[in-house]
Amino acid sequence: MAAFAAGVLDVMDATGIPRAVLIGNSMGGRIAVEMAFAAPERVEALVLVAPAGLTPPPGWLKAVPKFRVPYESSLRDLALAQMFARPLDAPRTEPLAEAEREALQDVGLAEFVKGSARCLAEMARSVPPEARLGPLPLKGLVWGREDRYVLPEVAGILQGIWPKARLEMIGDAGHVPHLERPEAFAEALKKILAESGTSDS
Repeated sequence: MAAFAAGVLDVMDATGIPRAVLIGNSMGGRIAVEMAFAAPERVEALVLVAPAGLTPPPGWLKAVPKFRVPYESSLRDLALAQMFARPLDAPRTEPLAEAEREALQDVGLAEFVKGSARCLAEMARSVPPEARLGPLPLKGLVWGREDRYVLPEVAGILQGIWPKARLEMIGDAGHVPHLERPEAFAEALKKILAESGTSDS
């Protein structure tokens, strides 16, 4: 996670961004937190979207994977289906799933599963202590109500760490609400940033 965080900071350096509001989804939420640990002066605020790896398992692992797709498909397609509240043939989500499949077309199924398992195991082994998380500038949490990867109940755990953070739940959305319900997601961000006094530009 620290290596990913360093990479994003390098991109900020290369593009001349001295300080930013970081919005991280799933593993990206954990990476945003690692960036705030490594370079707090570069982080204006955090907004975490169903972040993975901030609570001990089984809190965020017990739902992975619960394949509930009513048709036969590959393991990878089944995993992708779990990202969304709607089936993969929905007009909005099918192109997104197809883009993900194309990105992974040269990755064998065994490597895909092995890499995913290693990533999840690493996050599980290195959950940050609450005492370290508490001081971070978290302004808000965003969750899809039908998230099957990081269950919405995990939001309650994180609110215990950040009681002042605003929680926005998005209906008819799964683990990637910014892709599945972009308009509702944008509204949620506006509310969070406006409440915190952070620029939304």
